[in-house]
Amino acid sequence: MAKFAAWLVAHRLRRVSFIAALFLLPLVGFISAAVVVLVASVKGPREASIDCLLALAVLSVLLTLAGTGIAVVEITTALVVWCTAIGLGFLVGRYRSLTLAMQAAVLLSVLGLLGFVCWAWDPVVFWQDLLELLAQWGGPGSCDTDDSGSVDIADLLTLLSQLGKCPGGNDA
Repeated sequence: MAKFAAWLVAHRLRRVSFIAALFLLPLVGFISAAVVVLVASVKGPREASIDCLLALAVLSVLLTLAGTGIAVVEITTALVVWCTAIGLGFLVGRYRSLTLAMQAAVLLSVLGLLGFVCWAWDPVVFWQDLLELLAQWGGPGSCDTDDSGSVDIADLLTLLSQLGKCPGGNDA
């Protein structure tokens, strides 16, 4: 594994290709962040930032060519994930402590959750409104409602999985 890591870190084109391509894959997208952490810990945060900006450009072009309607969401997600990975990789590289990086990740997660709760004020209402909007976006008859008018969770989860499979959103 060390030879593969050394091979990957040796050239920018390899790093950018791995970062951009792996981010788009559904089950192994987290490996993209792992590559960023590896680069930040070995080469430094400056090199990792340049790699992420180049990967972001590649990702933008790929998403534009694919014509998906979620390019802005994917790019924003990539920025958040990769910036966090750069910070954690810097901690690992600078202080040689994975424990410190994990503690920082947990602290950032808790602060992010508290920030979301303060911003949304009532997370239940926020998610209920968002899920109902998604159910309406799926089209008529995509989710059934019970007597109280709330969306059945099984139908909603089926709708979300179908939306994730369709490259253009809700068109089949």
